[in-house]
Amino acid sequence: MKSKTHYHNGNLHSTDTTAVLLPGTSTSPTRSPPPSPPPRRNSVVSRCRRRSRQVKSLSQSTHSLRTLAAGIIGRRSVRYFFLLPLLYISGILMCVGPFSLLIGQPPLPGSRYRSHEVFQKLWHDIESDNSSSIELSSVWKYKRKLIEQKPCPNLTALHQEHFVSPGLNGFLIVEANGGLNQQRSAICNAVAVAGLLNAILVIPHFEFHNVWKDLSEFGDIYDEDHFISMLDGYVKVVKELPEALMERHNYNMSNITNIRVQAWAPVSYYLGAVYPVLQKEGVIRIAPFANRLAMSVPPHIQFLRCLTNYKALRFTSSISILAQKLVNRMIEKSSRTDGKYIAIHLRFEEDMIAFSCCIYDGGEAEKIEMDSARQKAWRGKFRRKDRIIVPSLNRVDGKCPLTPLEGFSSQLAALDYTVCLNSEVFVTTQGGNFPHFLMGHRRFLYDGHAKTINPDKRKLVVLLDDVDISWRAFKEQMEDMLSESDRKGIMVPRVRKINRKTSIYMYPLPECRCLQQSHVNRIYHNPDIPNNYSSNRKA
Repeated sequence: MKSKTHYHNGNLHSTDTTAVLLPGTSTSPTRSPPPSPPPRRNSVVSRCRRRSRQVKSLSQSTHSLRTLAAGIIGRRSVRYFFLLPLLYISGILMCVGPFSLLIGQPPLPGSRYRSHEVFQKLWHDIESDNSSSIELSSVWKYKRKLIEQKPCPNLTALHQEHFVSPGLNGFLIVEANGGLNQQRSAICNAVAVAGLLNAILVIPHFEFHNVWKDLSEFGDIYDEDHFISMLDGYVKVVKELPEALMERHNYNMSNITNIRVQAWAPVSYYLGAVYPVLQKEGVIRIAPFANRLAMSVPPHIQFLRCLTNYKALRFTSSISILAQKLVNRMIEKSSRTDGKYIAIHLRFEEDMIAFSCCIYDGGEAEKIEMDSARQKAWRGKFRRKDRIIVPSLNRVDGKCPLTPLEGFSSQLAALDYTVCLNSEVFVTTQGGNFPHFLMGHRRFLYDGHAKTINPDKRKLVVLLDDVDISWRAFKEQMEDMLSESDRKGIMVPRVRKINRKTSIYMYPLPECRCLQQSHVNRIYHNPDIPNNYSSNRKA
């Protein structure tokens, strides 16, 4: 007789089961034959008896399960629960790991790096396809629908209500870590926290990192005087602590009380835990300071983030002049497209490749170099016994940086930022602070449209794994990705549902709308600040 097969939610299930044996259980199943049907004349009584036996059997089974569970926990046999992770690991190895090769199973589509093979095969067709050149001015089809907005209230009233006497409660020192745009995030958050605590902000210090190896300080990248001037009247900023405070702490910053703030700390934490210490000490230090303020903050504090990111942070003249030369050169070289050009951010750098744990075509030498880079930058993080690294699965999940065929320092990153900001099309291939800040800045400048292509790498790795794919089929898939990026470029999340995944730096509207609308009005002696700003905007 064939075994029965059942369908549940559209999936095929067999009645066969796999058991995980625990100590004290029998290896042979104990099944009793089905009882003989009772005589018909006692059918009612028999049904009652059978129901009674079923209830009793169910009760005994439940009691046995409870006893077994209690026995396992009571005997401290928690180690048996490690069977589940082991089974999970075995499943991964069976699917995508080296073991799949031993049993003859082909690797998952997209799990291998074969982009260079596909590129070489398609290059002739790409060169001969004249229709592949598109008008950059017509790339973006979608436009943001403008809904009726409430008028921006007078900015002077907002200023008088929240920023009358800034800096009365003491000094705030922060240490910004990471690369250029992680530091940028820390600076914007530092201004917001200073406004929240009514503290004087000391120009943020940049922490040295052994990955970027950049000794640049704030003044090497940003115009300090412009930063201080633009925030004057909202948050008081100074370049260094007063001499008296430095003397009190023996001219050693480490002697100043350091508060370790949790990531994405809410406003209530700062007001309840940080504010009393600031009032008592007169100066506090927060280090590290990456992502230490929640995205959901009062409107006047959100305004400080907008003002800092889009007005106060201006690159130094040396960086700005060189960046403008590069932009002008790109415009001149793009005469066939009316001066419009495409900027691609590959993020194909040593630290990103090492962190992704992906494998390319460098062989053993690549493996040794990447292992060394991981150990140097993150020490034993990638060698922990509980960390499972499956490079082929990372590639299938779209977590591998794309190479130059698919698509170092903070001061150089500032040049990249400016050139990408002024492009007609920005192509990002890897997540991170750089594309997030850039997409937000482009939304701020270009009527809410990010004008960014963000290819679906899960689909892309499968396409690039097919060495027999035609240029026409590949091109159609790329056009679909362009259309999807165009649609998503105008999306604006609901502000009332904002969380740390929907950053104001990536989605600046509607909070920064009123700051976006005007660039010439003044308040006090500050240039480039609008007369009005929405202090109570709603999504």
